[in-house]
Amino acid sequence: MRVVFDSNVYISAALSVHGPSRTIVKLAERGRFQVAIANTITDEVERILIQKLRWSSEKVELWMNYLRSFTDRVEPQDRIHDCRDPDDNHILECALEAQAEIIVTGDNHLLDLHPYRGIWILTPRAFLEMNI
Repeated sequence: MRVVFDSNVYISAALSVHGPSRTIVKLAERGRFQVAIANTITDEVERILIQKLRWSSEKVELWMNYLRSFTDRVEPQDRIHDCRDPDDNHILECALEAQAEIIVTGDNHLLDLHPYRGIWILTPRAFLEMNI
């Protein structure tokens, strides 16, 4: 199974040692499914950790290296304009490029699109309930 996590999943996982986002990130690390990621997602995660959460550059580097250790990088070629929030289109682009089956997000703009071109869009909790 190929999955794309929205940046909010990575941020939630970074902030909590418990909870659905942390659990699915740990499952991905253990190879339970494949996770695709694009530069737009990693850039957003880094920006939030540095600017909004004021993490040190060392702590950000450790987290980003951890994410890179179990994700497959893709570079979307097609631009999408289907989400009400244009800032979320890059998640759809990544999922389409990766031929993902599922997008995991806490963002209502994306959740409202479920299903999107055959891709399920689920919350972290709903994804966990799939018994993967």
